[in-house]
Amino acid sequence: MNKFDDIWFWELDLINYFFGDLLEQIFNFYQGPLKLTQVEQVLMNECGENDIHLVSYYPGGFSEPEALKKLKTFRKYSTKNTDKFFHFKYWVLEDQALAQ
Repeated sequence: MNKFDDIWFWELDLINYFFGDLLEQIFNFYQGPLKLTQVEQVLMNECGENDIHLVSYYPGGFSEPEALKKLKTFRKYSTKNTDKFFHFKYWVLEDQALAQ
């Protein structure tokens, strides 16, 4: 499970999958989308001209079970980010003032 209580089941011989894109997917699953607290974080996480930053805002906050449920699909995109040309960054945001 990750910090958002998402569960991902793997076979017992998990060590066989620790290479290439699959290792990145495992890391992305445990990390989850990044929490955006300041606009400057987007600039600090730039890695080239092909970056695409996707931000999701939920007004109730991410400690609510309903928020976690509604954003599950968004978190799955963060896990399956394997595009080699575009560099997708997924962010979650709780601050209403920053969202506006």
